[in-house]
Amino acid sequence: MSDDAGASWAPAGDTAPAAVIGALVAPLARAPGTLVDRAGTIELLLAHDDMVLESCAPHALDRGANLALVGEELLQFADAHQLAPRRWRLSTLLRARRGSAAAAWSAGARFVLVERATGVTVAPPGARAGDTLRVLAAGVGDAAPVSAERVLDGRALAPPSPVHLRARAGADGGTLLTWMRRSRHGWRWDEAPVPLGEERELYVVTLDDARHVTVAAPTLLLPAGHGVRRVAVRQQGTLALSRAAELAL
Repeated sequence: MSDDAGASWAPAGDTAPAAVIGALVAPLARAPGTLVDRAGTIELLLAHDDMVLESCAPHALDRGANLALVGEELLQFADAHQLAPRRWRLSTLLRARRGSAAAAWSAGARFVLVERATGVTVAPPGARAGDTLRVLAAGVGDAAPVSAERVLDGRALAPPSPVHLRARAGADGGTLLTWMRRSRHGWRWDEAPVPLGEERELYVVTLDDARHVTVAAPTLLLPAGHGVRRVAVRQQGTLALSRAAELAL
């Protein structure tokens, strides 16, 4: 790998076993991450015949099984059916997993089955968001290595956006805003409450894209006559700021 625009290179180590990879052969529509997506299906073509996918039981899905990256979205699937050599259909989907955002993906979008056994980390110590990482990789029998580069956007360092942002009118004319935080260190159903995973709990609340208020708890009281029409709440992580949860009042 190189962190100086290719002026020098350092070994990044051997990879794990080959990952299951492919590409979508049909578009995947956007669906919310709050419900099981029973209407959407993923049709994809895997890289070669030796790659296979498996269905999983509901309890395994709840524990994080069959996690995959489609485009830039992490999702899970419960049912996998082979349609032809290399071609598969995945259904019973859980969208927008692990803090990623649900989106629509066109044919040709990448598919990667995320497994601990096939993962490899190559980011150098001290790498920061905005840095460009360049990688050379060579397989057994390759005549020459392939190269790739990626700008580190820091998304793995940011907490997920808050959820369940709500507003409740008070008898005095004020408005009470409440929300729930999420955690980049807690993804299992039995983790309640999820661990904070940050140096401290802190939120940045933006009112009408103009005023910013910082609070240390998932609540904010707007006084009577506040005139606010739109609210955005971001959790301040130790290393980065989350995406916003937004609400029109």
